[in-house]
Amino acid sequence: MKLRVLFVCLAMLVLSVSAETYGAQKKKAKVENVKPSADQVLIEQAKASVKLDLKDPDSAQFRDVRVKQTEEGVVIGEVNSKNIYGGYSGYEKFYWGFDNTGKRSVWRESEVIELTKSLNRALGRPQDPKETPEYKRNFVDGW
Repeated sequence: MKLRVLFVCLAMLVLSVSAETYGAQKKKAKVENVKPSADQVLIEQAKASVKLDLKDPDSAQFRDVRVKQTEEGVVIGEVNSKNIYGGYSGYEKFYWGFDNTGKRSVWRESEVIELTKSLNRALGRPQDPKETPEYKRNFVDGW
C-alpha cells in the first residue's frame, strides 16, 4: 500500500513538472515570435553607436533611453561606463541623431561642453556652453 501511494505521488510530480516545462516552452515560443517595434530597433542602434564611443564599451549601463518624440529618429538617454582608471564615471546624457550633413552621430553631454568651451576660448566668446542653442536642443529640450 505504501509503495502504491509513493508511486502515485511520484507520477503526479513528474506530470506537474512536465506540464510546467511545456507551459514555459509555449510561453517562450510566443515571446520569440514578437517582432521589435521601430522604436526598439532605433534604441538598440543608438546603444550600439554610443558603445563605440566609450573607453570600455562592455561596461556600458543605460537608463531612461527613449525615442525623442519631438524629433523623428532621435534617441536620448543616459549612459554610465568605466573610464580609463577602471571606475564608473557617472551617468551622463547622450543624444543620438543627425548632424548637419544628415549623418547619424552620437553626442555625449561632457564632450559637447568641452568642445564648446574650447571653441568659445578660441573665438574669444565668454558664453557658457550650457547656454548655446545646440546644448539646449540636445540636452535640455524634451528631457
